[in-house]
Amino acid sequence: MTADFTPAQFAAACDADVLGAQIYAGWCIHTPSPLDTPFWLQQSGGQCTAALGFIDSRVTISATPAVDKPELRAFLAQFAVQEIHCTVALAAQLALTVREHQYIQQIVPPPASQSAPSLTDEQLRDVYALLRTAGFRDLPMEYGAWLSTLGRRQRLGVGDVFALYQGTELLATAQVCARTASRAFLGSVAVREAARGQGLGIAVVREALGHANRPVAELLCAAHNRGFYSKCGFHEVGEALRGTLV
Repeated sequence: MTADFTPAQFAAACDADVLGAQIYAGWCIHTPSPLDTPFWLQQSGGQCTAALGFIDSRVTISATPAVDKPELRAFLAQFAVQEIHCTVALAAQLALTVREHQYIQQIVPPPASQSAPSLTDEQLRDVYALLRTAGFRDLPMEYGAWLSTLGRRQRLGVGDVFALYQGTELLATAQVCARTASRAFLGSVAVREAARGQGLGIAVVREALGHANRPVAELLCAAHNRGFYSKCGFHEVGEALRGTLV
């Protein structure tokens, strides 16, 4: 395992799947000071076989079939990792105890339209408040911290935020959280509870897809949201999970 890589090498390593795109989103947040939150690559024969991102005692793993699983498990065992996020196949090989299943959704987005809209500070505060109300567990506790991480991603060309309003009330939001060479990673999709069932979630996701600007767009969702993303045009291409080392 190595933490000695260039930004270009790390970006290329994170282009394998949606979990890699999620790791890249985390790396963008912590750039230019990634040492505070370690990111690692596993390499074999000059090829990258896995990318890892450690954030808040959790690790997300994107791995190829050639991953050295014994080395990976031994490496993880050195750390006080509270949660591991990876594909179902890798979780079985690492013998993880399952906490939560997720489903990988994929779609070919339409050609990119105009540049993403720029939201005001007041609108971004509305977005943050809606995400807090919706219960996003990885959201920073303070608006300033969330805005700071968003700003870092936006300076690297990711982190586009979309918002649907009725008058002055925010009804729905979504984000393009990261872009690697071939894929866009969508997330932070939320609809105000009183406005659900009106197609607003589908509308804001489609707006985000119109700005994906990549051949493929992907996201991770819980079981109860699979039907919603099917209505948005996504199809399921795999499973991921959050678990712990036995």
